[in-house]
Amino acid sequence: MFASPRAGARMIAIDLSSSQFTAVQLGAMKRGVRVGGRVCVDIPPDVEPSDDEWLGKWMARTMEEHGLGRAPVVFVVPRQSVGLKHLTLPSTRLDELPGMVAIKMAGQLPFPAEGSIIDYAVVAETQGSSEVIAAAARHELIDRYRALAEAGRLKIARIALRPLATGALIAEFSRRRSGALLAIDLRRYGEVELVVACNGVVRFARAAEVIASSEEVDRHEEARRLATEAKRSWMSFRATEEAPDVDHIVVIGADGLAGAVAAEVRSSLGRPTEVLLSHPAVDGEASTLGSVWPLVGVALQCVEGVDGVDFLNPKRAPDLAARRRQRVLAGAAAGVILLGGAYTLGNFHLRRLEDRLAALKEESKVLLPDYLSFERARLRLEHLRRWEKAGFDWLEHLAFISDHLPPTDQAILGSFSASMSDSAIRWTKGQWIEPAPIATITFNGAAVSRPIADAIRSSFVSEKAYETTPIGTDTSSNDKTYLEAFNLRLRTLKATPYERALTREPAPADLPQTSAPADEGGGSGAAAEGFEFGGVEAPSSGAPPVEGAAAPDAEPAPVEDGGAAGDGARRPANSGSRPRRRNPREGGGG
Repeated sequence: MFASPRAGARMIAIDLSSSQFTAVQLGAMKRGVRVGGRVCVDIPPDVEPSDDEWLGKWMARTMEEHGLGRAPVVFVVPRQSVGLKHLTLPSTRLDELPGMVAIKMAGQLPFPAEGSIIDYAVVAETQGSSEVIAAAARHELIDRYRALAEAGRLKIARIALRPLATGALIAEFSRRRSGALLAIDLRRYGEVELVVACNGVVRFARAAEVIASSEEVDRHEEARRLATEAKRSWMSFRATEEAPDVDHIVVIGADGLAGAVAAEVRSSLGRPTEVLLSHPAVDGEASTLGSVWPLVGVALQCVEGVDGVDFLNPKRAPDLAARRRQRVLAGAAAGVILLGGAYTLGNFHLRRLEDRLAALKEESKVLLPDYLSFERARLRLEHLRRWEKAGFDWLEHLAFISDHLPPTDQAILGSFSASMSDSAIRWTKGQWIEPAPIATITFNGAAVSRPIADAIRSSFVSEKAYETTPIGTDTSSNDKTYLEAFNLRLRTLKATPYERALTREPAPADLPQTSAPADEGGGSGAAAEGFEFGGVEAPSSGAPPVEGAAAPDAEPAPVEDGGAAGDGARRPANSGSRPRRRNPREGGGG
C-alpha cells in the first residue's frame, strides 16, 4: 500500500519511449489530484536515446523550460516492457506472498527471473486467498531509469506500471458497472494498451503494436486496426478469465484519434463506447490531457492509497525478527546507558578514593616513625613476655649438664649456648593452640679419649629430660691433651631438668673403664681413682697428665645464663669429683 501524500505535495510523472518524452506535473489534494504543467515532445534527432547522460540532462532542461520545476519524479513503465500476470495465491500473509509470487513468476516470464525485479499489487482478498497483479522488469531497464535521473539530477519517488495507473484512473467508472470495463489506452502512434477492470480491480492488461514505425496509414485505417486489436483483447480475456462480459468501453487518447477509434469499436463490438474527457477526482484542464491521462492515474493511486507496483522499492517479506532485534538493541542501549552511568559514578567515587588515599599516604609518612618506634617496643615487650611465660631455669639446666660431665682432667667444656623458640600456632578442634616453647642447649668440648667422649654422648642420649642430637661427625681435637671432640644439642620442654631427673632410671653401667695416665714419677693424677659420671663410676684415663692442666680442686670458670663460655676456651666444667645427683635447691657448690 502507498502512503497518502500530504496535501499540496507535488510530483512529476514521466513516460519515455524511444521517440517521445511526456511529463506532467501533479499536485495532491485532500480528495483528488490537481494537474499542472505538462509537456509532450518528440526527442530531437541530435539527442541519442541510448546515451543516458545526454538524455537525462535534456529531460531536466526540457521540464524546466516548460515550468515543471524540480519535484520528485515517477517513471511510468509501459506494458510491453514487463511481464505481467494475474495470480490467485492461497495465502493472505504478507510474509508469504513475496515468496509465492517469485515462485509463480519464475516459470512464466519471457526472460530469466534471476536478472529481473519482481513486484506485485494485491487487488482482492477472499477466504484466505489473495488475488495479485504481479509484474517483472529487467534490471537493465530499472538501472536505465536510475541513470537518467542521476544525469538530470532528478529525485526518483517511484517506478510505476502504466496499466495499473490506467486501472486506477477507470476504477471509479468500473464500480458503477455490473459488467467489466475495457479501457483502450492510445499510447502513441500505432501502439495501444488494453486494460480490463471489474468492480475497480484490474483483471487483464496487454499491449500491442498495430502499425509499424516505418508504415504510413491514414487515421481511418489506424482506427480500424486499433478497434480490431481491442476486439481481439476482449475475446482473449473472455477465453482465459471467468469474468462478466464487457458492457462498457472507454477510449483514452488524443481527441481526433480517440473519437475515430471509439466509433469503430462501437460498431464492431456493439458496446457503449466513450472518450475519457474528465474525471471527478481530477482538477485542471482535463479535457486537453489526451494520452497523458494514465500519468494522472499514478497520482490517483497515491491519493487513494491503492496498492500498486513499484520497481524501485519492490515488496519483500517482512523481517519477523526485526521486533526481536529492536528489543535486543533497546536492551543493549539501556545496558550501555546503565553501564555508562555506573562507570561515571565509579570514576567519580574512584577519584574521591584516590584523593583520600593520597591524604592517608601523606599522613602515614608523618606517623610512620612513631609507629615503628611503638612496634619495636611492642615486639621487645612481647619477647620478654614469651620469655617469662616459658619459665626456663637456665642455671639449673647448666648445673644439670655440668653434673653429667666428667672431671676436668678427663674432659673440658669448650662452649655453651641456650636459646628458646616457638612453634607455629595451629587451629585444632575449633580453637587456636599455641604450642609450648622449646629450649635448645648447644655445647661442645673435648675429652682425653674417644671412649670418654662416647660416654658423655651416651649419658645425654639416655637422659629422658632431653632430646639429644649430636652435631656433626666425631672429630679429633687440635689439643695435645684433649684429643677427641664432642658436640651436642639438647632440646626440652621442661623448665627445669631436676623434676624429671629425680625419678629417672640410672644410666647403664657398662661404660668403658679407662685409667688415667701416670706422671713421670709413677704417681697418678687427681682423677686416677675413677669418677662418678652420669650415675656410672668411670675409671681414670690411661693418658699421661698434661703439663699446665687444671688441678682437680681448681675453681670452675663462671658460665653466663643463656650464653656461651667461648668457643675453644679451656676452662673446666667442674672441678674434682662430682656428686652422683645434685639439686641446686639443696645448696652446695655449683
